[in-house]
Amino acid sequence: MKIIDKLKERFKKQTIWANLSDAIFVLLIIGVIVPYTRTEILGIGGRIRTYIWQPTVDLENAPTLSVADYDFEIADLQGNKINFSSLKGKVVFLNFWATWCPPCVGEMPDIEKLYVKFKDNPKVAFVIVSSESLSAIKPFIEKREYKMPVYMLVSSLPQAFGSNTIPVTFIISKTGKVAVNQVGAANWSGSKTTNLIEQLIEELQH
Repeated sequence: MKIIDKLKERFKKQTIWANLSDAIFVLLIIGVIVPYTRTEILGIGGRIRTYIWQPTVDLENAPTLSVADYDFEIADLQGNKINFSSLKGKVVFLNFWATWCPPCVGEMPDIEKLYVKFKDNPKVAFVIVSSESLSAIKPFIEKREYKMPVYMLVSSLPQAFGSNTIPVTFIISKTGKVAVNQVGAANWSGSKTTNLIEQLIEELQH
């Protein structure tokens, strides 16, 4: 009981941030010890990062995708294949992720929130892609009841979307400009991303 009393006393004396740090540390230890929960608990770090880290937007120097860059295939969770080129002319939120990736898991709730904001707009497409198997992806998505469109990669990726790490996210304009090329988790449900997508929706196509 003395140990518990000491812990209570310490908790009262510490700042909120100190207590939060202690709690995160304990969760991380649990995550390392218990393999089943490791990815989700380590994803808490990614989740905290998303509250702070805003995506980098560079419209002025944004590169433009070529016809070849749009040429790759994905399949939805029902097995229906589509070519990415069919989305040309829309504002595209393209995210590459994996179920075993803690930062990916951490940012997915914010991506879901962003999707809900724009899901009824035909000028916007969300493409959330994993190179994993259906047996890995589908239970993960169904358990969390995500509604955002999730796809499996079924062909090689063009160099424009190549990355040695995940998550990596691209926001592509209707004219093919890569306004965002974000490596790592970020705050996707914040006003910065929302305003950018709304701006790109209104952008005139030439």
